[in-house]
Amino acid sequence: MSELIPEWHRLAASAALAIRRHGRDHFPENMRGACCIASVLLAIAYEARGIQCAVAQTKSRKHNYEHAWVEVDGQPVDITATQFGFHEFVRLTPISRKPARRDSRRVSQILHTSSLGWRLHPWAPHRRFDLLVPALADVLQIGPAEALCRVRAFVGPGAP
Repeated sequence: MSELIPEWHRLAASAALAIRRHGRDHFPENMRGACCIASVLLAIAYEARGIQCAVAQTKSRKHNYEHAWVEVDGQPVDITATQFGFHEFVRLTPISRKPARRDSRRVSQILHTSSLGWRLHPWAPHRRFDLLVPALADVLQIGPAEALCRVRAFVGPGAP
């Protein structure tokens, strides 16, 4: 059965569960506020498995929010769409949004410099290695030292 489900989808489901497990004391059940760190987690996992992806970000001044997700072959993969009332842990259809920016490699260019809000956000990836590292270790089934190296390499400047 698992060969019928693409690896990118299995990784997304695994990342969605891992971020919920490791973030349960930090995020509400609907995962509001977790999109940035969850998208980085998923993008690192995809990169580790050789899956091309891009982290996408949008913001709405009208509704006063910013949101991030991952795209694979132009297909949005949103593992925190539950914050918008969707029931799926992994949402594969767009929520009528156009990305403000996409970046295939350096997430720091999107999430650290695109807006003051992201740089100061308490869940910005460079501030939350305590969640990213164990979650990535779970998703990729690797040790914490290797997970830390992968997170540092991906997040780039500002990494502890």
